Amino acid sequence: MEFPLFVSQTYYAKLHNVSQVKNVILHLKKIWYRMRVERFMEYETEGGENLIQRWYNAQDPAVQAGFDYVLQEILATADVSDCEIFKSMKRKHIGLWEVVFEIPDERGKRRQLRPVGFWNYGEREFILVDACRKSGRFTEPQGVFDRALDVQLAFFFQGRGTIREHHI
Repeated sequence: MEFPLFVSQTYYAKLHNVSQVKNVILHLKKIWYRMRVERFMEYETEGGENLIQRWYNAQDPAVQAGFDYVLQEILATADVSDCEIFKSMKRKHIGLWEVVFEIPDERGKRRQLRPVGFWNYGEREFILVDACRKSGRFTEPQGVFDRALDVQLAFFFQGRGTIREHHI
């Protein structure tokens, strides 16, 4: 069963009810318009927990500077649909997007960092949820992408949590 949910001129979401999937998932599809982020938001739980801010505060200054830089780059990009540092996720985590950047650690080895979030449908806002360090198929901490998907579903379908502007 498929229910179309039209949300703006730029984006629309399809709501699929698939029995073999744990959750109902929002799929984001691009129409011929440009995809542009006008501002970043942060998700805050009903209990006041802000996962992306907690992650950011726990990082060293180099990671914080790298994160701020890539967010500025995304804001300055007219069409993020083909942007190398801003990618839509596939398969199990469809509907989520990740910010992709690398920072060398103390030994010179590159750390791949992946803040994750979703679009606020009807707006040109991207909601940051959480972040992780990624190496191959493994993330640290584990389950960040699954948790972000659960947050997305709770935000849109249950009205749980709030968003506030992320200041760079």
